[in-house]
Amino acid sequence: MNSFRQFRYSFLLSALISATAIWAALSVQDGDAADRENPVDPAVYAHHMLYGLDRLEDILPFFREHQEQYRVITPIGFQLFQPFGPGPVPADLKRWPQEITTRLVGVREMATVVYPVVVIEDTDTRRVHIYNADYEHVYSLAPEPDYDYTPHLTARPWLARATTQEQEYWRSFYDPSRVAMRMNLIDYADLEIYLYAQARVQDEAARMKALAEEDGGEGFMMLMGGQFAVSASMEEGALHVEWLGDPDQYYRVQFSTSLVEPDWTFVHLVLGTDDLMSWVSDVSVGPEYGFYRVKQRPLSDPADTSGDGVDDVWKLLHGLDPLSATDVLEDGNGNGLTWRDEYKLGVDPTNPAEGAARLLGARQQLSVYWSFIYPEPLVFTNAPGSTADLQDLRSALEALSGHFHGPGETE
Repeated sequence: MNSFRQFRYSFLLSALISATAIWAALSVQDGDAADRENPVDPAVYAHHMLYGLDRLEDILPFFREHQEQYRVITPIGFQLFQPFGPGPVPADLKRWPQEITTRLVGVREMATVVYPVVVIEDTDTRRVHIYNADYEHVYSLAPEPDYDYTPHLTARPWLARATTQEQEYWRSFYDPSRVAMRMNLIDYADLEIYLYAQARVQDEAARMKALAEEDGGEGFMMLMGGQFAVSASMEEGALHVEWLGDPDQYYRVQFSTSLVEPDWTFVHLVLGTDDLMSWVSDVSVGPEYGFYRVKQRPLSDPADTSGDGVDDVWKLLHGLDPLSATDVLEDGNGNGLTWRDEYKLGVDPTNPAEGAARLLGARQQLSVYWSFIYPEPLVFTNAPGSTADLQDLRSALEALSGHFHGPGETE
């Protein structure tokens, strides 16, 4: 079977309950839906219950239908997760074996708990494997006794006259194992609460959008942080955001045009201070409606928001843009090293001599190692720190690669 690490997935964790305007909608009280102001739509509830899983084995026909539906749009040679429509799939989890339910990992969503799982078919044994949200194996199901993974081919007698290459192609084309399924399980008892909260969030989002349109397009809202206080106000086409900072944290401001299907984009990052912090967003340009939120993160555990190999905090400390993936490629102090080189070497970019000294030391060490392997001495002819010089260093490293081993290592 292909390694499950190839199919790691990320489940979208809803951030809706952090919005103060949404929180009331998600504060579901005990009692029947009929007692609420807006009960759950019976047709919507019945639609979800059509997919109910009374037993773990009920996943098999569910999975087979999913594979057949998406097999035709999944490229040959790939195993892909395909979308699934009904949302959370109700299951009688209280009656499932405890050895399975204790391995499920729940996440908070729509005022209740759902259990993300991934379902994959082994291309060799045809067993169906189930993984939880932490990518841990939960259970395996044997295929149905009469399971034929290519039933379409039995109705095509011409295949027997095809070449071996053609037969292999059609078997690959009809093989359903390249379709993996991910879904959220939810206990039967929690489905009504989930649907009620989801409907109220959608109603509230639609109401806020309508109000924004009535106000001439200034439909921007600040979501309240759960760990620190955030306030916001709209003044002359600009959104003013304030919060009490923490010098041990840094803050990332995100924007999305939807709360129902959020697609958060980072728009601003700043180091924390021991004082009232503020940020102003010009909302007179760009989308006319949307949501902002502030997320804090410890300085000791920085992220790499731009994905360029340099962490956010290092960039902020040295005047770089954490949202840019290109400024780290510049030589900020003229010593021949890019910002990213300085970061990886662990030198102080405000002291060009430190980086230059590190280059000189690397050159001398390479020359010593070179003399152990090659009879001719290693000579560097280009200006230290120049592009050509750095390329010479890389070439020397590549030439030495594989010749030296650490303690206990063998070739």
